[in-house]
Amino acid sequence: MHSYNPHALSLSDLLVSGLLAAAITLMGILAFEQDGRSAHPGLAVADETGLLSASGHLWETYPWLQPPMENLARLWAAGRHETLSGTESQETPPAETKPLYDLIAEHYPMGMERARQFAGWIEGAADTYEVPAELLAAVIAVESSFRVDVRSSVGAVGPAQLRPEYWSELGYNLNDPGENIRAGARVLSNYYHLCESDWDCALRAYNVGITRVMNGGGGAAGERYVSRISSAPFVAEGGGW
Repeated sequence: MHSYNPHALSLSDLLVSGLLAAAITLMGILAFEQDGRSAHPGLAVADETGLLSASGHLWETYPWLQPPMENLARLWAAGRHETLSGTESQETPPAETKPLYDLIAEHYPMGMERARQFAGWIEGAADTYEVPAELLAAVIAVESSFRVDVRSSVGAVGPAQLRPEYWSELGYNLNDPGENIRAGARVLSNYYHLCESDWDCALRAYNVGITRVMNGGGGAAGERYVSRISSAPFVAEGGGW
């Protein structure tokens, strides 16, 4: 037998194979009958293996017919198998991604109604300022664990933990959780552009300040902050931002 190489088929091989196809098929069926099996004009797909086996016996008997049809038949069989395999793989349904409110309710102690409210604030702000929603949710989780009335030792307030003396000029009521989250998204978006489209840099700036980052400071603290954001469920389960 010749070794199978689909690229070795020449145009003349295919033309000869086409002319001999009818004769080979008829002789293959006759050989199939000689093996003690009955031939049927409407041969089922399940019997294709038997017919190919009979054809192989025919090629051994008449070796001068072997090269073009052997390669053509094997190429057809291989192509048919790949087509069927591709069809089966396409039928595998994609994994479903949980809605943001489900992830919030699953990982933080609040009811579904409150989780939906937070998800609405986050997704609305993320859309307005072109910040990945899962990234903004992770910032809220790390900064405040979704608490609305939290105040830090340095005076940062609300879910996004913004200091009024720095950010009140943005025009948001930082004591309102929805507006606080919108302000946080705007700050994060501004840092992203100042960092030349680098989210890691923007996160470090959100944590230690843009001036320190631009001056090469706050490295260790900033990296720890980025690591905490990356480990938050919204980012970890969503495959990153």
